[in-house]
Amino acid sequence: MKNLGHFLFVWVGLSCFTILTLQAQDLRGSLIGQPQNIYYRYPLEFTIGNHSVTVPFRKILRTPIHPAVSFGTEITIWRADPHHIFSPVKLGFFYNKYSTYGGYLTGGIAYRYLFNFGLFMDAGAEIGYLHTIRPIKKLHFKDGVYEKQADFGKPSLMLTSFLSLGYDFYPKLQSRWAVFLRYKPFGQFPYNSYRGNFYPQAIFSLGVRYQPTWGLGPNCPPGMLQPSSTPNPKKKKKKPRSRKAVG
Repeated sequence: MKNLGHFLFVWVGLSCFTILTLQAQDLRGSLIGQPQNIYYRYPLEFTIGNHSVTVPFRKILRTPIHPAVSFGTEITIWRADPHHIFSPVKLGFFYNKYSTYGGYLTGGIAYRYLFNFGLFMDAGAEIGYLHTIRPIKKLHFKDGVYEKQADFGKPSLMLTSFLSLGYDFYPKLQSRWAVFLRYKPFGQFPYNSYRGNFYPQAIFSLGVRYQPTWGLGPNCPPGMLQPSSTPNPKKKKKKPRSRKAVG
């Protein structure tokens, strides 16, 4: 129960922080009637990192390495640089040979602040579906012998928060790439009665984000478009020279 209380405190705190940003005075006015600056839409994101079973923010870097990967995108809710409020959508997988392996699908809300030289920080909260399978064989005792039993895994609720620190190459280099480090504590509920029905875990990862041309919104800056996608001005047709009549 102590682990559960610790995790819920962090998760609720980050959720409240993200929601309160909607009321911040430096967001250049209220959301209603505010110009939408949504040129940075539906970027592609990929992360690779290390999964661990741990209480949130306790020994972030752990060994041995247990691989975890995720793929995702972002749905812009509101943006007026340097502020960005968005909904992250992620599909991920992790493998821990000492504990469990599984896959998840999550969605949520997050806030990002982008400095004018490219550095950015973001924080968010997510909720979703987690399906895990134990790496050990499941045995069933029958007629005096142990028999292998099919293990279809365990469906669970996944409560997630995350903090990221990264660099966006567009402000200085006009590039649509960004790199970041992310710490993502999460909880699996329910797990089993032996561990108190709540299983705290975390993923520390390195990620990249890329904005494809097809995801750029109507107000995107000219520098984010590829030269080939910018229409060339039409050349003026030369008027035919009139020949002087020979008298």
